[in-house]
Amino acid sequence: MVLAGFGRFGQSILEQLELHASGAFSRVAIIDREAKQQALIADEQVVTERKYSRHTYEGDINDPQVWKRLFREVVSGKEEPVFVITTGDDQTNLRCAIWLRQQFKNALIISRTLAPSSFAKGVCEQHDVVSVNTAELVEASIPHAWYR
Repeated sequence: MVLAGFGRFGQSILEQLELHASGAFSRVAIIDREAKQQALIADEQVVTERKYSRHTYEGDINDPQVWKRLFREVVSGKEEPVFVITTGDDQTNLRCAIWLRQQFKNALIISRTLAPSSFAKGVCEQHDVVSVNTAELVEASIPHAWYR
């Protein structure tokens, strides 16, 4: 599992995976400009025991050297990782997802966008990337009784 971007959204994804799929993965790699600090913050907020090894990579997801190091140290074997791209920049997320698809033909790649975008959905469909939209997730969580 590779989490590229580890703000509150990325931390929430990892927390839910720990609660509901803890045996499904053995390694997590986190890429973020403040990966170590964000991981420590996440540790304070989670009460479950970590059942996987965690690797943090300080840097920008646009930096090829960060990815080279991650691939060398964490991505090994025949099984392709799951990539969740959740920075606060939709264009960066899409670009990274497309680049990862070129590297890993069978990997599950998830790219987050902040607002609904037909363009982003189309690009994701074209490159077999799962598009997750934060605004739609929030909207789906609002009780229907609140709508007038």
